[in-house]
Parts: sequence; structure tokens; C-alpha cells
Amino acid sequence: MKTLLIDTDNKIIKEVVLESDGENYDDYSHAICKAIGCIYFAHALTFPNGDMLYINEDGLKDDSKLAFVLDGASLPIFGNALIVGEGTLIPQERHYQSDLLEITPEVRFCNAVETKKIRDTLRKGTYVIDYTHPTKTSLN
Repeated sequence: MKTLLIDTDNKIIKEVVLESDGENYDDYSHAICKAIGCIYFAHALTFPNGDMLYINEDGLKDDSKLAFVLDGASLPIFGNALIVGEGTLIPQERHYQSDLLEITPEVRFCNAVETKKIRDTLRKGTYVIDYTHPTKTSLN
């Protein structure tokens, strides 16, 4: 399964091929968790082309995870994420359709100071993304 890894530690987006010993979805779930670096992952959003964004379900709780902001997402995302192709019954055929050159400018990686401010603000309950200037965020 070809995926795009959004790597917050290294602040890069790169293609990653996930492999599994099995052929069913559960076997690939373990490969997704390993790639993201988590125990549980969640489906965060679906892109217009059908690709799906999987994120670390506990990223907000883990203070060691850096964040990124994705244009069109309602909240920042903490930790690594994967862009995976639209669902089929055969996981090996779930290759991403997104263009790496188009996705890259839509992702803004946050440094440790920004991540801490965002995390603290979210824990208090208020956070606003300025969609007119997608690379800017506003902490209230």
C-alpha cells in the first residue's frame, strides 16, 4: 500500500510503502500504527479525491508530539499522519491519489513552542484557524 507520511519530527512529507504479512485490513492497521508511531489511529478527514488522512488518536495527549496545520482541517493535528488511498476490499491496492507537490504547501509544520501554545489553548477549549490566510493560526 503506497501512502504519504506527514512526519512532524523531520518536518517532511514523503512516500512510504506499507507492507504486511497478512492481506486483510487488520494486518494493515498494525502497519499504519507502526508508520505513524502510535497505538491507535483515527480517520481525520477525506480529501475530495477520496484519499483519507489517518492520525495518531492520542497525539493531543502526548506532549512529545509536534503539530501541523493542514489547509481545510478544522483543528491542528498532533503527531505523524498518513494519507492513504480510498478504501477497497484489497488493502494492497489502496494507493494514495494526492499529488505530493500539491499537498506539501497545504501543510504547515509547527515548532515545539507553537505546538505547546496550541496544545495548551486546545486544552482550555478555544482555537481558531484563519482560513483566509491558511498558514496563520490564531490562539484565543
